[in-house]
Amino acid sequence: MDILNLNTQLFNFFPLAFVNGILNSPVINLVFLCAIGAIFIAIVGNFKDWFKLNTLERWVAAFVGGFLLALALYFYNQPPTGDSSSTVAPSPTVSPTENNKSPTDNPTTMVDPSPPVSPENLKEKARDILRKDGKFGIDKAKEIFLEAKQIDSEDPEISYYLGWLDDLNYSLFKKGECESASDRYKETMELFEKRPPQNKIGKEMVIEIGHFLSNRDTKHREAIDLYDEYVLDKSNKFSDPITYMALVSRGMAYFWLKDSNNQEYAISATDFENALAEKPSSQVAYNRGSVYAMDRNYNKAINYYRAALPSTLTIRIKFKTN
Repeated sequence: MDILNLNTQLFNFFPLAFVNGILNSPVINLVFLCAIGAIFIAIVGNFKDWFKLNTLERWVAAFVGGFLLALALYFYNQPPTGDSSSTVAPSPTVSPTENNKSPTDNPTTMVDPSPPVSPENLKEKARDILRKDGKFGIDKAKEIFLEAKQIDSEDPEISYYLGWLDDLNYSLFKKGECESASDRYKETMELFEKRPPQNKIGKEMVIEIGHFLSNRDTKHREAIDLYDEYVLDKSNKFSDPITYMALVSRGMAYFWLKDSNNQEYAISATDFENALAEKPSSQVAYNRGSVYAMDRNYNKAINYYRAALPSTLTIRIKFKTN
């Protein structure tokens, strides 16, 4: 989910800001690729007429590959260097006529280059830290979100970020407690009732909470209620990426309901059909085929499964009939 203004992808449960560190380090990338290549050569041993290694040479290649891999991972896990706080703000521009003025001519005039402290500015500042520092900026970003919460304690976006960072702290560093999605985002859902999401980020947060409820807590019905209340409406504007994502997510939630019956499978199928009519998707086609499979309509299920395969992939399936 793109709550950091990255490219939105279906069921992208965590933003991809954490890969910035390694993507911006070409030397580490080169070492990593060399390690993979050496390990591959050690495993294969020989390939056509390109190379043929004996046992000793394969062991040496494996040792070199393992050493390079360990080295790349070590440097990848080092916190980023540099301190963004050392950046010097540009000096304000002064016109020639102002140079001749005495400071006492207008004592009330003050130049303040720093932006005003507001919840929106603090949220953007914390997001910038996460984009730049990735997982190493979690604690610092959390401090800024807590500062923003002191200014506006009823902002559901701030509440979501704090819960989400607690989730990341536990999953990455085992810090804090492992909580259910219902408990972790209880306050956020209560605040959304008072201040429904109006922008893209807020609606993506609702969808993400729905994913957590459905996948972590298996509370599919609660996830459906969130999608219906805050994102989906009767306008059927599925061309909007956020609405499209909510539609597919609701179809999955209906599909996984433990008390699913033919009526709920039908709703799931309708959601997938509407999504496919708006934009072809291999994932959605696979989901539609799964609904047919649950209804034991295997011929149509196979057709959708085939449609879900990449167009460049050819698979020959031989059926054995009795």
